[in-house]
Amino acid sequence: ALAGFADLQFQTVFTITKEREMGTQDYPVFLMTAQRAGS
Repeated sequence: ALAGFADLQFQTVFTITKEREMGTQDYPVFLMTAQRAGS
């Protein structure tokens, strides 16, 4: 288990769009969930 965690899951939950001089830029916001190892 990595750092004492198991069953790691990542998902993109939101995207922030910023206006820039060269156009728009998207920035994903991630959510990570996990279980304590041995639980």
